[in-house]
Parts: sequence; C-alpha cells; structure tokens
Amino acid sequence: MLSGTGPYVYVITPALGATNPTGLELPYFSFVQQIRPGGSAVLDEMLVGCAVKGWKLSIKNSPGRASAMCSVECVTTGMYTSPSGITLPAAVTPHEFNAGMITALTFNGVNYLTGGSAKQFLSMDASWENNFRPGFFPGSGSQDGYQIQGRFEWGDRTFTVQFVVRVQSGSTEYASLIALTTGTATFTMTRDANNSFSMLIQKMGFNVVELGNTDGIATLQITGVQLYDATNGLVTVTVTTPQNGICQ
Repeated sequence: MLSGTGPYVYVITPALGATNPTGLELPYFSFVQQIRPGGSAVLDEMLVGCAVKGWKLSIKNSPGRASAMCSVECVTTGMYTSPSGITLPAAVTPHEFNAGMITALTFNGVNYLTGGSAKQFLSMDASWENNFRPGFFPGSGSQDGYQIQGRFEWGDRTFTVQFVVRVQSGSTEYASLIALTTGTATFTMTRDANNSFSMLIQKMGFNVVELGNTDGIATLQITGVQLYDATNGLVTVTVTTPQNGICQ
C-alpha cells in the first residue's frame, strides 16, 4: 500500500494464497545490468521474470555501515533480453541507516532501549525464505534451446529471528521461555521524518534461550518463534521514503 504525496509510506504484509490474485505466485520484476551502455556496451542485458527468494536483516554492535545491513536474494526464470533496450533513470540518493538510529526495540515485552534492559542489546539477525517450488513444467517455455521456469510459487515459507543480549540480574528472557509467554516485537530505525523502517512481528515467543559469552561478557542468544495472529497476521513492515513508485 502506498499513501501520501511525499514522503511515501509503504506498508508490506505477507501474501496469503487464499486472497493473492495469482495464488501462490509472487510479484515479478525485471533486472537490468549495464556496463558502458550505448553503441559499444560491454554489458547490456535484462533478466526477465525475477522474484525475491529471501531477505536477511542483520544488526550488529559495530560502527559504520556494517552495523545495519539488508541483503536480498533474487532468482530469475532464465529468460533474458540483450540488448535490454532500457534507458536507466538517474540514480537516486541513498539514505543509509546504522544501528545508532534504532528508535524502537521491544521483543516479547522486553524494551531494550529503556529501563533495566537499556544498552544490553548486541545483535540481531532476521530472515525470510520463500522456499520456491520448482518452476519447470511442460510448456513453461524455452530460450536458446534451454527450458526456462514459467513460475515462482512459494513453498513452506520460513521467518526466523535470532538476537543476542547481555545477561543481567533479573533478566526476564528465561522466565518468558519457561512460561511460554508471547508478545509483539517491534524494531524501528529512524533517520529523519522522510526515512524510516519499522518491522512489527505480531506475536513472538522464545523458542530457545542459550547462555554464552560475547567478548568475555555473559550473553543470551535467543531464538524467537513467530506465530500467526488471527487478527493482525504474522508481520507488518512499514517503510517511509521520499522515493515514489517502488514496485508499482
């Protein structure tokens, strides 16, 4: 969903097979790569029918760009167009985030920015995997004598969250594990009024709480279990950006 006249707000939720117009199929896009485009191009091709296989968000206790990184894995049907025939638009100005810009960090009732748990959060890895079903089938098409995939359908999708915090006197993570406590998980990064990212997990429990150490400090490595909420779903990601028309 896109709203406003700028900055633009994108609200993203996982597709459901029962209501998705294309069933289990994901949205498709084309990927263009060029090196010295024009009459003497070194590379100019368009990969047709790409889909997102998975993504990973990594937050680390380190300075600079490495402290907050998002990686996305895409796959293509095998179809391509060369030369692409595409004139790429001007590059947009990137607005990067770092871990110091985190403005909300609450997992299962524990606020790691305020109170006794402040300054104890060390790192987090969240990932989504679509686990595609095979896209080859009779009549799926071919190019250059090779069969191409005619669809990308998600399989048993997996959503994982794992994070590390320092152990404190009175830490509640063990108690939440034993009591099977569940609650929302909110992670927000804010650069300014025009650039922000928020991930709201609607219902999280703690699946594993493992005692360890990080640089000689006692820590807990916690594996969350993300549950589907009948009212609010699984996860909602909200992105605010000055860029219009993303994936439109």
